[in-house]
Amino acid sequence: MACSGSSPVAPTPTPSPSPVPSPPNASVPFVQEAKLVAAPAQAGAAFGFALAASDDTVVVGAYLEDTAGGTDAGAAYIFVRSAGSWVQQQRLTASDGAALDQFGRAVAVSGDTVVVGALQADHAGGSDAGAAYVFVRTGTTWREQAKLTAPDAAPDDQFGFLVTISGNTLVAGSHLDDNQNGPEAGSAYVFSRSGTAWTMEQKLVAPDGIADDRFGFPLALDGSTLVVGSYRNDTAGGVDTGSVYVFVRAGTGFTLQQKLAAPDGAPDDQFGRWVSVSRDTLVASSILDDNANGADAGSAYVFVRSGSAWTLQQKLTADDGAESDQFGRSVAVSGELLAVGAYLDDTAAGPDAGTAHVFLRSGTTWTARWRLAPADTAAGDLLGRAVAFSGSAVVVGSEGSDLPAGQDAGAVYVFRPAGSTDRP
Repeated sequence: MACSGSSPVAPTPTPSPSPVPSPPNASVPFVQEAKLVAAPAQAGAAFGFALAASDDTVVVGAYLEDTAGGTDAGAAYIFVRSAGSWVQQQRLTASDGAALDQFGRAVAVSGDTVVVGALQADHAGGSDAGAAYVFVRTGTTWREQAKLTAPDAAPDDQFGFLVTISGNTLVAGSHLDDNQNGPEAGSAYVFSRSGTAWTMEQKLVAPDGIADDRFGFPLALDGSTLVVGSYRNDTAGGVDTGSVYVFVRAGTGFTLQQKLAAPDGAPDDQFGRWVSVSRDTLVASSILDDNANGADAGSAYVFVRSGSAWTLQQKLTADDGAESDQFGRSVAVSGELLAVGAYLDDTAAGPDAGTAHVFLRSGTTWTARWRLAPADTAAGDLLGRAVAFSGSAVVVGSEGSDLPAGQDAGAVYVFRPAGSTDRP
């Protein structure tokens, strides 16, 4: 079994999978709906490094922002869409934030609940043990509900490096956790909410993990399906080929359903560097995959589930990819739409300007339909570091964007199919 036990807790209702919009017509272009920036914006804040969306709410991390807590304490920003316009609803910081905490390095949202990871938070568990903060919205106001840490926290675990949430289930990764599999084998902690109280339900580790696998980086949760990456896992393909583990909820815990690997995996491909799941469709990227586009051009693998078995549906690459693009640095899937970021893509705007690619599924075939690159993109913007869906709109982070506030202040772009006013 892929877990170590903890005290039983009351059963948690299985959250429903996230709703998905109807896909746009393939002939309809995506147009830029908005450019989101922090207020106040700050040079070097890396706003847009992490983002997440749920319905008409988008949360954006600015993990290198200096706050009252200190240098690089970090912040997160909430934006909401109302009457077709996006407005900043609130700026979040940790109640006990401190310098170098990097609050906002990871974010997740489900309805009126936001989770923000602070991987370098210091506490009784040790220096850089890490924490995850939960905020809930009442009306238009967000308040901190809980600060979560690992009960077996240790220095440098970096709990909260990745976080994900669906309904009343929250999972926080600790990819540098030392456990029975060895130093930095990694783990993922499952928490459940009852009322306003969060309780740790389970600690997951890879059943076949070894040292330095980095299990828990990344994470994705949709309803009762949890996907955990282990991008340094060694497979038959070689060292650091990477793997992905799929867990499903059974009662009060998750059990392993299947371990996935790239059928053409090779050493250092880092399959599973980023993952996303929507109902019975799962996407895992391999950012250092060498393919026809060149070394480290990157790729994304789409798997589908029938019954309890996952099979590869298609391997995707950028139709204009090139060496070192790292296509797949971010992925997001929602129904028949898939967005893939290539943040090191060189464009007419300059080196590492970055792009995001949107694929549409028809039947069992995925086809590249839209390439997203704002008109004001510049060299080093790193567009595509993060992607998410808000209905049929694609939200894309650009942490390297320069603003009047300063260099690398960061921005987030929202693209929507022309003429669409869909509600997620």
